[in-house]
Parts: sequence; C-alpha cells; structure tokens
Amino acid sequence: MLFKFGEVSERLKEHAWKACVLARVPWVRIPPSPPVGKIMEKEILNAIKITGEIIDLWMPLKIKFAGTPGVSVGISYKGQLLYKKGFGLRDVEKGFKADASTAYHIASISKMFTAVAILQLKDRKKLSLDDNVIKHLPWFRVKNEVGDTDEITIRELLNHSSGLARDGAGTTMHWSEKDFPNTDELKLKFGNQFIINKHGTMFKYSNFNFVLLGLVVESVSGLSYEEFIKENIIEALGLKNTTTDYKEGFNNYAKGYFFDILEDKILDLGSVRTRAYGSATGFISNTIDLNRFLNDLNPNNEGVLLSKESKKEMTDGGWPTGKKNEYYGFASRLSLIEGRKVMGHGGVFYGYKNRINLDIENEIGVFVLANGESFPAVDVNAGIFKMMYYLLDKKGEYKENEERGISDSNYYNGLFSYGRGYDIIVRAGNSFLAINPSSSDPTGGISVLNPVSENEFLVTTKDNFANPGEKVKFFWDKDGITEIYWPSSKGKRININEK
Repeated sequence: MLFKFGEVSERLKEHAWKACVLARVPWVRIPPSPPVGKIMEKEILNAIKITGEIIDLWMPLKIKFAGTPGVSVGISYKGQLLYKKGFGLRDVEKGFKADASTAYHIASISKMFTAVAILQLKDRKKLSLDDNVIKHLPWFRVKNEVGDTDEITIRELLNHSSGLARDGAGTTMHWSEKDFPNTDELKLKFGNQFIINKHGTMFKYSNFNFVLLGLVVESVSGLSYEEFIKENIIEALGLKNTTTDYKEGFNNYAKGYFFDILEDKILDLGSVRTRAYGSATGFISNTIDLNRFLNDLNPNNEGVLLSKESKKEMTDGGWPTGKKNEYYGFASRLSLIEGRKVMGHGGVFYGYKNRINLDIENEIGVFVLANGESFPAVDVNAGIFKMMYYLLDKKGEYKENEERGISDSNYYNGLFSYGRGYDIIVRAGNSFLAINPSSSDPTGGISVLNPVSENEFLVTTKDNFANPGEKVKFFWDKDGITEIYWPSSKGKRININEK
C-alpha cells in the first residue's frame, strides 16, 4: 500500500483541533512523506534476511568500536520477530553472553508504557487528557512569575509541553548519585523552581512529566503504578520478561557498563532502582516483549491495549522537537527514515542505551538494546532501517534475481581484514555488498560489486573517493571466499567468532 502520513478521520481532526484550543498546544500533523511505492511481502522478507546476515558480521565489531560489552537486536515484520540475536556479553565479570532474550534496563522507553496506561484510563472514561493535573494530584500546586501548575493538563505532560523541569530542578542528584527519590520525598521537595517556562508554548522534554503521569495512574485507578501496569499491559499482552523497576534475581539480566575513555576501561555501574521515577525511566524488558508491545500500538491494526482512536492520537502528530523531520506525540518519537514514517522511543540509563522503532505502514520493527552508554543505539537502529530500505529501493543497483548456484550464504559472506581496517562482504542476489563495520549506517559508503566474470566484479558506489568503475577479484576454495583483491589492497577473510 502506498505510504503517506496523516489521513485521519474528520472526527479525529476536530478532536485534535479542540485539543489545541483547550491546551494551547500548537499541535502539528506530520506532513506527508514522498510516495515510496508499494512494497511486496517477498521483497521485505528478503531485505530482512540479507540485513540479518549483515548484522551477524557487523555487530560483533560494532560493539568493540563503541566500547560496549553487549547488544541484542531484533527485526520484526507484521509482529513476528524474524531476526533476533545477541552479541557480546551481558555480564563481563562472569563472561555470560547476551542473547535475543537478554533483558536490559530500557530507560525512557518506559514512558511509552506510562502513556498507554493514561490512554487506557481515557478510553475507559476515567479521565480526560484535558483534565488539569491538579484534579488528580491536589498537592501539585505552585506558581512563580513564569507560570502556574494549576493550569497544566495531562495532555501537556504527555507531549512534554508542560514547561516543567527535566528532572529534579536541583532538589535531587539522582543521575549522579544513583539515589532516586520515592513519592514522599518527591512531594516534599516539589516547589515553584520546577516551573521553567509557561506551559503550552514549547516542547521541553521532562522526566518529571512522566513521574507525575505515573502518580495520576495511581490516583485514578486506585492501584499502585506497578499493579496497574502488570494487570493492564504486561499480563494483557503476555509479556514474560518485563517489569517496572529493577528487582534482584531477574533472569538473563544485562548489567550496565560505562566505557571510561580516560582510564581506558569498562566500569560496572551496578544496579539502580528508580522508585518514583519508574514511570519515566525504570522498566526492564527485552527485544521479544518490546516487539509485542510496540506492534500492538500500530494504529493501522487492531490491538489489545488501546482503541484505534487513541493509537492514532498517539502517533499522528505532535510537537516539533527541533530535530529534522521529528515530532513528539504521546511518548512516541515520530520521524522519517528514507521517506517512511517510524514511531518509537529511545533511552539512556546507568550503563544502557536503547532504541526501538516501528515503520507503521510497512509493519517493520527494529529493536536495539545495549548495555553500554557509548553505544550509538539511535544511529544503529536507523542504520538497520536504512539497510533494509536500500535493499528495497536500490535493487536496480545489484543483480537481485540471478543465482550463482550455491545457496549457502556463509560460502560468500564474511569479514575481511586489510591490516588497517575491515570490510564486511555480503551476498545480495548475484552481487556483493562491501560495507564498513565501524559505521553506524551500513549504507554509508557502501560499494556494490557486480559480476563481470566468475571471480571478477565491477565496483559501483556513490563515493567518488572510493573505486567506482574499477574491478575487484575474489579468490575461493571449497569453503568459500578466502581473499579479495581491490586495485591497491588485499583483504583476507577472518573468522570473527575466533576473535
């Protein structure tokens, strides 16, 4: 189906307009993206397969380049996790390996769960998004020369237009001392210093917004935040490895690490409980559960958690974040990758960096969870999408339908060392792709090697500093490619599993 943004019902448009008036929020529908054409299921499945083969060779090196112990990666299509794998270590000290089901602290991805809880209460007519927060949290009452919390709405907390401080407004040092406040401590320290700018005037990201939303969930539902999430999201979806905060003994848990570049060593940052901040940044989960959760939020499909109207409202538009082609809805970052609309969230915590995204129209999901703050999870997630879209959109650049007669990709695919750098070589149809494994975007500087004879290939690349129009040669034995000769360098195939 032809992909484009928007296309909401007249009723929803009217609802959105009224919301803007009531909340004084410059609600923005995301502009239409350029048509990218119909994508056949067979083509998507093939792109996922080849991208998975690239990840198999790319990720073991990428975590080393990034100074990160481990990462788990998943790619889904129509809700099915077709690629799932872990790389490196979830526990450096014990040598435990990361795998597809390894659980990570998912940080601000937690906000998506909180937004769903609020929208569930809205769907059940327990609250309105245009309720003033003070209606449900009577203690939330301060003002200064900039603003008055009496006027702030639930909607403004959801889309980060409340004008409130990002975190503790100087009252707690939890991001350096690992000591997050509980609810009583938070209320005690709350004051007018939390009001930074007038509500409804700008996008200003705030963990404190989602702390308040967690407390609204408790006030309206009569349950603890943890109980509500467990009953209405975790159990409703059958999530097996998700919890609202760190607990001892969590199965297959990845410890968080930080690469200290000055000391040139990886530091174990220990385990941290987020207490009142759990609804903003406390959750632990894995790629398998997050795939089930994110796909349930696709507004084009029926789901378990929310009405279609709420899912549309969550993903149809929001505040411009200041980044190109990016908007923030209700705990959903909406952006364009190669002309496709994706929605999701990322997060950074003590020793963790993550990003999950869903291509809404084509139902392709990418999940990247790492136990190192230096890992470029956002760029790697986008890079995986770009690789798949390259295979879908640029297939004319490589000979996709011809066969060499050998089906085992391992015969062709490999990592090649030149003594001063590396290439990943992966077969795509009858051609090969040469990729730099240090990059977060596999398509950046990619070279396509198209066959001109049995072992000679013509280089096609948009990088005019590389070798466009020149030839490379492959050398083989019974186990596959052993060497590659470029015009002025020779690469030898190495086994990454032995490194």
